[in-house]
Amino acid sequence: MPENKAINKQKQEQMQKKYQEYQIIDQQMKQMQQQLEKFDQQVQELSSINYSLEELKQVKENTEILVPMSSGIFVKAEIKDTKELLINVGANVTVEKSIDETKQLIAVQQQEILQYRVRLMEQMQLLVNHAAGIEKELTDMASNN
Repeated sequence: MPENKAINKQKQEQMQKKYQEYQIIDQQMKQMQQQLEKFDQQVQELSSINYSLEELKQVKENTEILVPMSSGIFVKAEIKDTKELLINVGANVTVEKSIDETKQLIAVQQQEILQYRVRLMEQMQLLVNHAAGIEKELTDMASNN
């Protein structure tokens, strides 16, 4: 009888460790899901910028526009040059790029994000498979009681 209690206690500890491992994997998958959502949001923002750049090609110089200052607050401004854009390259440094050059930069950024997304989904699939294996082990352990 004392052997059975020791075996049951050992089995219970194993199940508890497996369950903790499962919870850790579940938490990692949730974090990955949040990252996937951020990637999707970034790709959507870049697509929106791309669309705006196409629209900018149609705008004539000296056209009056509304420039957003913050949510719901705008200032009137005039377009002086639609040929060159100022692109922030970091550390408050800007470089001039044409609309087409800017669109190429955006396309590269989108591709990089999509590649990261694919890698993240592959990692997530590995975690899903691992979690399924742990779930099966837990089920088997519980049914052998």
